[in-house]
Amino acid sequence: KGDFDLNYGDVLAFICSIFWSLHIMYIDRFADKKDNIDISASQLVICAVLNGIAAFAMESVVWQHIVDAWFPIAFAGVMSSGIAFTLQIVGQKYAEPAHAAIIMSLESVFGAVGGWFVLNEQMSHIEVFGCMMMLMGMLITQGSVILRNHSFKI
Repeated sequence: KGDFDLNYGDVLAFICSIFWSLHIMYIDRFADKKDNIDISASQLVICAVLNGIAAFAMESVVWQHIVDAWFPIAFAGVMSSGIAFTLQIVGQKYAEPAHAAIIMSLESVFGAVGGWFVLNEQMSHIEVFGCMMMLMGMLITQGSVILRNHSFKI
């Protein structure tokens, strides 16, 4: 919403997309060779340590706030990070990297549809256009792989 400009959060999202693509390639390379639980656990521990360092370096941590929010933190840690992330690694083991990238990029689509359905959120024309541009960019970059394989193996 608002002006059509580039801000700090957009730069962070761009950097995140680079690391996300590297993550997909890493999982593709090692999911067949290593134990999926070990891959998931090691990535979750590394992420927790790095985020803990960033939190203490950049935020003012109030322990009472953490104690008060124990249930959402535990739920996100167990369900989203622990279970869902591990299942994603197991599923990606059987998918081509291009197909996995397409499937995982649909997360934002489900988020937008869920926001509309559950929270009655509305998207402006420019937001819908931006979503379409992101989807088209992803499909164009993976187009040759999609056409070469001729099928979606999920």
